[in-house]
Amino acid sequence: MARFFKRCAAVALGLALLFVGLRAGLNYSGFCLEQRRWLTDREKIEIAIKRILASYPPTLIEVVTYPDGRKADRYFQPENPVPYRSVDEFLQVNPECCEVTQREHPKISGSISLGSRLFGITSANVRVRYQVRYLDASGRMITRIMEPYIAISNCGRPLN
Repeated sequence: MARFFKRCAAVALGLALLFVGLRAGLNYSGFCLEQRRWLTDREKIEIAIKRILASYPPTLIEVVTYPDGRKADRYFQPENPVPYRSVDEFLQVNPECCEVTQREHPKISGSISLGSRLFGITSANVRVRYQVRYLDASGRMITRIMEPYIAISNCGRPLN
């Protein structure tokens, strides 16, 4: 009888480990368990662009040189931004903007952590290189290039 319970316990433990391993493997691969599917790269790119558009315009950095030669960063938000009307317009103005990658931003370096992948927290990063457009005081269009990395969860939630 004790032998039977040991076998049952071993089988139950084996099944539990198989379940945990299968779930972790699916998470690692980017599978969304809620939707029972993988998101396409196109979907991840559109999610990242929508995240950018929701907080547009971003804070920009300008290097200011003082008369004594010192330099300092000046952070500002454009007063007269020229917003993008849609994801389609964004892609039209920035045709080669986006790349789905496992890398982190170059200032951070490395790649998405093992834990973030195993638990489905981060499926990928989307590198978005785009023009920030705004009008200066004289009404002239100014553009600045931004290149954020937007982390996307397995089920398509932007994380930053």
